[in-house]
Amino acid sequence: MNESHWMQPYSQPQCAHLALYRCRFHTGEATEIRLRFSADEHAQIFLDGTYLTEGPERGAREYWYYRDLAFRVDPGAHTLLARVRVLPGDWEHNQMSVRPGFYCEDHSGLLNEWECQIEPGIEFEKPFPDWAAAPRVHISSNGTCGGRWEPVRYLEPDRELHAPDLPEMRYEKIVPERRGQGLYYFPHYTCCWTVWHFRGHGRVKVRWSETPYLNGNFDPLHLQGEKGKRDGSVFIGNYDVFEVDGALDWRDFQWRAGHYVETEVTGDVSIEAEFYETGYPIPEYRGDSRLARAAVETLRACAHDTFMDCPFYERLLYAGDSRLEALSLYHLTDDHRLAAKTLRMLLASQRPDGSILTQYPSRLVQVIPSFMPVFVLSFYDYWKRHKTDPMLDELKPKLRKLIEYLMRHVQPDGLRLPGWQFLDWCENWSSGVPPGNCGVSLLGVLALRAAAELLEDPSMAETAEKLAETVKARYYVPEKRLFADDSNHRFFSEHAQSLAVLAGFSDVLLDAPGLTPCSIYFSYYYLCACRAQGRADLIRMRLSLWENVLQEGLTTFPEEFGVTRSDCHAWGSYILLFLPEAGET
Repeated sequence: MNESHWMQPYSQPQCAHLALYRCRFHTGEATEIRLRFSADEHAQIFLDGTYLTEGPERGAREYWYYRDLAFRVDPGAHTLLARVRVLPGDWEHNQMSVRPGFYCEDHSGLLNEWECQIEPGIEFEKPFPDWAAAPRVHISSNGTCGGRWEPVRYLEPDRELHAPDLPEMRYEKIVPERRGQGLYYFPHYTCCWTVWHFRGHGRVKVRWSETPYLNGNFDPLHLQGEKGKRDGSVFIGNYDVFEVDGALDWRDFQWRAGHYVETEVTGDVSIEAEFYETGYPIPEYRGDSRLARAAVETLRACAHDTFMDCPFYERLLYAGDSRLEALSLYHLTDDHRLAAKTLRMLLASQRPDGSILTQYPSRLVQVIPSFMPVFVLSFYDYWKRHKTDPMLDELKPKLRKLIEYLMRHVQPDGLRLPGWQFLDWCENWSSGVPPGNCGVSLLGVLALRAAAELLEDPSMAETAEKLAETVKARYYVPEKRLFADDSNHRFFSEHAQSLAVLAGFSDVLLDAPGLTPCSIYFSYYYLCACRAQGRADLIRMRLSLWENVLQEGLTTFPEEFGVTRSDCHAWGSYILLFLPEAGET
């Protein structure tokens, strides 16, 4: 017998909640149970109270996943339980939803009678400052039991389910250091599932943090404060709160991230905690280079069932960030499945006009024009390594549609795309927007050339060369040997020079005085240009900025040089590609 069902409570709550689905069954002999499950939004699976696994891997509305699971049971009575998190609205931005519920396809014929309840006693609160990560909870001792079980409502299928693209995430027990009363410290940046055991009477507050601040002067808009060498004493943010009256056992419904976990106890409560590190199974770095070690630690913390910009904040799969993460992955391992999934997910966001969203899967709708040609380059990066992957043939029609969108927006003054004109976080650029259109136009040249090669389309190559001629005529200043950002030739940046070199304008000066410097993110293109010109001296100078951030007490690379929001942001990990030239081992 093979029963498959989507199910949900008869009274499906519209607010954030955890739904419990259980099936009690009996076997007369030792039996292997095989099933296929999925959930909207995400499930933790338990057998007789013992945790088994979680899933499915994160997908998009257009492409949802299942998980296969097999386990053996002894003769007797058993209970299979799925704990499904449902966070509708403005909670976790990286988690999409079609219709809340749990799916089970039973291959054993034993899982027939399902019932459900809403886990009681839980209040949710938006996190701060990690504004788009998992919400905070406030629960009481009866928060994980005591509800009333009711029959489930079975539903008609509402989506096609796809086999996993990725292996199972790591789930490795890790023991932190204890630093003072109630403070846990992880020497390397970690992402953890946590199980808490509270005994006694009182209140416990739990807060994860990346690193402390020097003082309480915190910018709540940009989520930035003074961190110095990360040895301050001020932690900022709200807590999970547990009201304990006897015994309370709590398993987090989402992993948390950082270096520190604070616990603050009011009353008489003892605490035991189990921490299980998670993430994509990227190999650890075993060499002696501090820079390489930090780069790999950064990448591992930002690689899960999608690439992520940062694990402490929004955890979104961005087209700009993920290209650099994928390049780092190619350098480290032959397992490129996460890079392949990135192409599938971002193209799932494609709109009728051919454009794609900045980040996806996501509850947000955001369009950054420069990220579209960067995505094309990311597709090209993967294609060069995996030309026979059948997934590429599946995705090429969508890629062609995106290229056609770009070509329709080639104007007499360059590539002009609607949206937030972000190129890079620079101190003198408002909201990351450069003072002109040279940069995104040069990215368009690179993207059209790449697409012409992989799609074997001469018209794309012709458009690319016409666009290159337009950019040179409009922005190049021959007496300076520089490309201006703007058509009035008032502003100049490393960004324009770097992309110009990569577009074939080899006589451009990369070290002219007064250029707006690239941040961590865009320094990848600067370093590529330095390599193209044989400027190992400039590579060494730029990598010294990465050395400097390690002197600040970090073990990972931050979002920006200087004052930064995130201490761990994967777009800095690409320096792995440049370390040998800088004399690293």
